[in-house]
Amino acid sequence: MKTTILASASALALLAAAPALAAPGANNSTVNQTGTAGGVIVDQTGTSASSVVNQGGRRNQATVTQKGTGASSTVQQDNGTGSSDADNRATVTQDGDSDSFVTQVNDSATATVNQSGDGNLSIINQSGDFDSAEVDQSGDDNTSGINQTGDVNAAIVGQSGTGNNSAVMQSSGLNRALVSQSSSGNSSTITQGGVGANEANVQQSGDDNISAVTQGGIGNDVGDADEGTVRGVTQSGDENASNIIQAGGLQVAEVVQSGDRNDSTIDQGGVFGARHDASVSQSGDDNVSYVIQRGIRADATVLQGAGDRNDARIDQGRDSNGGFDPGIGEDQDATV
Repeated sequence: MKTTILASASALALLAAAPALAAPGANNSTVNQTGTAGGVIVDQTGTSASSVVNQGGRRNQATVTQKGTGASSTVQQDNGTGSSDADNRATVTQDGDSDSFVTQVNDSATATVNQSGDGNLSIINQSGDFDSAEVDQSGDDNTSGINQTGDVNAAIVGQSGTGNNSAVMQSSGLNRALVSQSSSGNSSTITQGGVGANEANVQQSGDDNISAVTQGGIGNDVGDADEGTVRGVTQSGDENASNIIQAGGLQVAEVVQSGDRNDSTIDQGGVFGARHDASVSQSGDDNVSYVIQRGIRADATVLQGAGDRNDARIDQGRDSNGGFDPGIGEDQDATV
């Protein structure tokens, strides 16, 4: 049975709260500074562009560069309380009819947005300290949403093509996320919470692929977000779906799907569990893989090659009631 994954489009919901921007034909810039030692640079050379910068706190910096037609940018560096909001940096560069919203309401956050093309949307919300977010979108109608509420998180999103969607939510600390999507209609959702120090690296090409990564606990890996070539999820066909759930600690998962309409689910850790390793590779069409791991140190490998409509299921470490049985839940190994 195929697994259905609902892709996040939460970034779009924030657009309704955006202010009305420039009148057709004229560029418009509004800067409000109520803090100390802030700096704002706005350079608009196209038409119908609009920039709004609201800056409070101390030593915040915002740079907005827009050309082409119809670009709009809003940078909010003020939490309205008169406290904190120090040493944030926002840089927005746009060419075309795209929208960028950056909100930084704590300390020492960095946000960088580069967009070219029409109909692109980037929303970055940073309410933690020392967070960094980078969005690079080219093509048309791509959407990126990054929400960082913990501290010392990093997210990088690169999208090219048409109609791709990425959402990254980081609510704990020391998490890393890297998303790369090309072609059209791909969707990636990364949710990182728990204690923190989780990593996810997702690459999708082809059309209409869906990836969801949910990480709780501590020190879980879906690829290496600091090393761009070490992917945790790679999908290069069309209409593939990958769903990875990691709880506990020190879990490792990798999914590679290069055919069409393949479906992979990896569920590691449960309420508690540690040091599981799962690898899934599917290169035919309409294959299904399901891996569930509980307990400690379970390894699972699924290899489904050029064949079609294969079904592999591995369940390690659970008792007959679906709970963890310490008598059967350690040092298991399965290869399909």
